[in-house]
Amino acid sequence: MAADNPRRARLRGLTKLLVGVGLLLLAIPFIASVLPPASNPGTRPSPWDVTHDLSRLADGEILRLAGPSGPVWIQRRSTGDLRELEASGPRLRDPDSEHSRQPDAARTPWRSLDAEFFVFVPRETRRGCQVREAVATARWPAGFDEACEGARFDRAGRIFSDSGHPEQENLTVPPHRYPAPGQLQLLPP
Repeated sequence: MAADNPRRARLRGLTKLLVGVGLLLLAIPFIASVLPPASNPGTRPSPWDVTHDLSRLADGEILRLAGPSGPVWIQRRSTGDLRELEASGPRLRDPDSEHSRQPDAARTPWRSLDAEFFVFVPRETRRGCQVREAVATARWPAGFDEACEGARFDRAGRIFSDSGHPEQENLTVPPHRYPAPGQLQLLPP
């Protein structure tokens, strides 16, 4: 048994060496992720630094983005859409967006930093069901709806009081900014 001791010692040393090298290799990505970008060449820019061009959107057209926090839609509204939004107030559950998820600067009748563009998360707030664009009917103006709870929203994402589930809220407006005319940048939540 004494002859096995030097062999066991070498195996133990080799095992320790391999574990140390493995831990070092595992630590490299973690160390690289905390280094500033200048000392970490070859990394991609933050997805929050992306600017989206809205200048080519036609009235009523929707730009569908895969944002860093999930899908985001941007709809360009016409002057007719804006007039319609001003008239739909009394039928809305939360017309002043007092109980809505949105930046404070977007607490306007249009729920937007720029009335021409409506930036929103295309999911209703209770169960996360996908919304879709909805055309005007005899009962409803054009806007959005969802099939899970039967909610109907105007072009500012405000829910109509006689639709959907009582716990549903206006559609979420994510933090964003306009760094230049016709340019949109999503911001971290």
